[in-house]
Amino acid sequence: MNIPEIKISDLRLKELMKEYDITEQELEYAGVKGVAELLSWKIFFFRKKDDLSKTVAAYFFEIADSEIEETANVLLERLGMDFRFGEEIKVTDELGEPDFFDDVLENTIRYGYVLSPDRFISIGLTNGRLSFLEVVNDEQIIQEIISVRNS
Repeated sequence: MNIPEIKISDLRLKELMKEYDITEQELEYAGVKGVAELLSWKIFFFRKKDDLSKTVAAYFFEIADSEIEETANVLLERLGMDFRFGEEIKVTDELGEPDFFDDVLENTIRYGYVLSPDRFISIGLTNGRLSFLEVVNDEQIIQEIISVRNS
């Protein structure tokens, strides 16, 4: 599994997925207020209210049915990822031991990796298959995620 250094700050879901109906909505993410570009409630890109010019998080949630899986995989491809939703992944074999993990989502284990103070990725597997992905490039949000999920 290749986790490229994803620079999401300049990415816009509306630009990456022009053929889809992307909406924007105010949202609070990890205790931070901002705006999310939404592709259903399963995929969103988040920008902080105090700096709407930068995307700080990309979030894929419960990507399990074939229609949203296909769409999410198109987006992963456009982001330069070499893995796909629905694939079996051995996360710890590929990335090593996570900094923390949780199983608060039904039948899903999320593995969290703090790659640097401003680079975090969480990979969720449902029955061993990729169903959840979170990429964060913001120190404040990462610290909040760590404090909540690592307790």
